[in-house]
Amino acid sequence: QTEDAINDAKRAIRIDSTNAAFYLTEADIFFAANETRNAKDVLEKVVKQFPENTDGLLKLGELYFFVKQYENAFAKINQALKVNENLAKGYYLKGNIYKEIGDTAKAISSLETAIEQDNKNYGAFLDLGLIYGAKKNPLAFEYYNNAISLKPTNSEALYAKAKLFQDMGQLKEAVAGYNQILKTNPKHVFSMYNLGAIEFGINKNPQKALEYFTNAINAEPKYAEAYFARGACYQEMKDNANASADYNMCLQLKPNYEPAVEGLNSLGK
Repeated sequence: QTEDAINDAKRAIRIDSTNAAFYLTEADIFFAANETRNAKDVLEKVVKQFPENTDGLLKLGELYFFVKQYENAFAKINQALKVNENLAKGYYLKGNIYKEIGDTAKAISSLETAIEQDNKNYGAFLDLGLIYGAKKNPLAFEYYNNAISLKPTNSEALYAKAKLFQDMGQLKEAVAGYNQILKTNPKHVFSMYNLGAIEFGINKNPQKALEYFTNAINAEPKYAEAYFARGACYQEMKDNANASADYNMCLQLKPNYEPAVEGLNSLGK
């Protein structure tokens, strides 16, 4: 299928080699197929032949970001912003690069500018929420709410918001958030796991917690931490045989996982 799509794009370029959109389509196909070298070759042709084509410049900048060539990424993005200083995607990409290299202040500034240019930029709202959420700054909730208003059923922002409630000790709100996710995404394993963690660690209800961890395992049979957590529930309920089985399963999936090693050792006492 990829080969057919590439051939179609090449045919279009042969018919009209002055249309930058045909080259960009070809680059997108290569990128989607994870053929980054071919995508880069096509995009470099685009920016050479059409030096003011901001789509080509931004896509090349994004590709450099993808392969962690940050200086090259900044160069192409800034080149695009010189052509048009109102490109939300340019600021969004810069924000992502700054976030990845650990320059939080510049990441916030760039992402804020992306939102100024496009107040429906879901990714920028989410990223700002994650940056502030990592500092447990309540300002994160405002950004998460904006992201959720743009994509009400997208689990990513809903989960980040619920997890921040949990991290800040607002457990009622966290539980409501996780349950909201499970209504539209019933196999969201991290919501199940965290509900189990709240039941086990806070509400001291290993039986209820065990149900959540089992649901998480059923949805994702290789979820090592869920086996450990369920093992801890079994151990709390004095069911050492099942506890041992789950700790061992955890260690099969994640060798040397220290809590499971400790759990097994404690069963032997």
